[in-house]
Amino acid sequence: MAQIGICVAWSLVGVIETLTDSSLAVLYVAAPIFGALSGLTGVLTPFVTRSYLDTASLSTSLARRGAVSGVAAILGASLGGLLIHETDPGVGILANGLLTIPLAVFVSRWSPRGAQEAAQRKRNSARDMWSAVRTNAQLRQLAVLTIVGVILVAPLFNLLVPILNDVDHDPLPSGAGLMLAGTAAGRLFVPGIMKRLLRWTTELTAALWALVSVSAFMVVFAVSTVFLDPAIELVIWTVIGIGLGASRFTFRPLVISAGARSDAGGDEMIGVAALVVTASVISPIGTLLWGVSLDFLGAPITIVLAAVATVGSAAILAVRARVAPTA
Repeated sequence: MAQIGICVAWSLVGVIETLTDSSLAVLYVAAPIFGALSGLTGVLTPFVTRSYLDTASLSTSLARRGAVSGVAAILGASLGGLLIHETDPGVGILANGLLTIPLAVFVSRWSPRGAQEAAQRKRNSARDMWSAVRTNAQLRQLAVLTIVGVILVAPLFNLLVPILNDVDHDPLPSGAGLMLAGTAAGRLFVPGIMKRLLRWTTELTAALWALVSVSAFMVVFAVSTVFLDPAIELVIWTVIGIGLGASRFTFRPLVISAGARSDAGGDEMIGVAALVVTASVISPIGTLLWGVSLDFLGAPITIVLAAVATVGSAAILAVRARVAPTA
């Protein structure tokens, strides 16, 4: 039902955007709808994915889904940038809605390979969810880790177009599309990376390593925006995007899987819901902070500062968890 809602919402906004000049007003009105639907799918998708792909492991099923999504995103990012550049943003928004139809039809008509067990819902209110965060040390640490990722890392991907605009890259849509295609390609490496990490460490420690890794690629990207020759920058940025994508999309399923395991009573959904809601609430703060910093400090300095803060945060969390990864 949530996927059908996404199809309808994005398609309607795409049509309105194409036919009218009130783009910003339409997006403001539609944003809460997109947020509500994204919140639903953010909580439910991990469990639906496990039912279809790997009933024994939430993290493995999310990694496999991410790899397949990466293949599609390579094509989608490349063609999306070209489509918007050559036509109108509304066409791209409409395409986003229409291309969600196959997924909505699939989950509606085909049963998963494993039986979907009823969620063990012992607690149902938002108060119970936040109580779980306060009383569960592991879930609380995962929530802090989620906040770090949402504020310091995620805006790099969400604000890629203004970042490229700040470094005077032209044309913006195709440039952003190619870098996002590189990021999507990085998702193909996630299953292998996760398999190796989880052989010798826990999901929490592995997530910290992924966070440090993405910060390293952020620094490389920031330096490249200053010193690269424009003739080769897109090629190098695409390669850097692969590293960014592999690191970021390794981090997310590890945190989600750890959240699902965090409840002593076996209630998987409350941990995932707490992390998804935390990310949703904090996300605007990260976007605003990055936006202000881009205006006053510029893209390279903003990215480096965020990367340094990410490493520092990961180190503090590692010490508190007594895992202390070494560089």
